[in-house]
Amino acid sequence: MLDIVAIAIIVSWSIQAIGTVIYLFQFGRLLNRLKASHLGVWESLGSLSLLLHNTPSNNWLVLRWLWTKGYSELNDPDVERRAGVVRAFLVGLIGNFILLVLLFFLSFALYSPLTN
Repeated sequence: MLDIVAIAIIVSWSIQAIGTVIYLFQFGRLLNRLKASHLGVWESLGSLSLLLHNTPSNNWLVLRWLWTKGYSELNDPDVERRAGVVRAFLVGLIGNFILLVLLFFLSFALYSPLTN
């Protein structure tokens, strides 16, 4: 059982790392598209970039915009597709992170000297 948990942790961590890189790449592409084609929306989200000008309030604005599907009001299929991909990766990464936490606690339960 312990070997299965260890393998699951390694696989889940790998998925998290690769998924995060892909998410950041897709998020950067979405921000560039918003800046180029929908400057008003980009500015209303706090003129966000991938690494600069990020504040908790700007991040909250973007997360709310993604979660409520505010991008569908733009009637831009490219932005809708990119935002949908970013949203899907975000949900997947959050789910995978929860799985990692559960696997972490499960491994402690299996290794704990109190249970052996």
